[in-house]
Amino acid sequence: MTDDKKLVYKTTKSFEDIEVFQRAYKASLIIHKTTLKFPAIEQYALGDQLRRASKSICANIAEGCGKQKNSKAEFKRFCLCHWVPVMKCEYGADIVLI
Repeated sequence: MTDDKKLVYKTTKSFEDIEVFQRAYKASLIIHKTTLKFPAIEQYALGDQLRRASKSICANIAEGCGKQKNSKAEFKRFCLCHWVPVMKCEYGADIVLI
């Protein structure tokens, strides 16, 4: 095993140990609880979309962490490619604040 591979495996953490996952998880819980207080019509439309998007962020980080075992560059690429749920949550928050 090369020194680079030893370094990657040595520094690999569980996705639950990554700070961005912890923050995304907390945000997902807040989004879930908040959207349940939306009016009925928004609970089943915008609320559902926000709940699914926030959970997708956490799932993507966990999946990307599994890919980190191949390389840190792969993990970074994976996270950048899966930025769409973050943008959906931001858009949904903008609508709610109108």
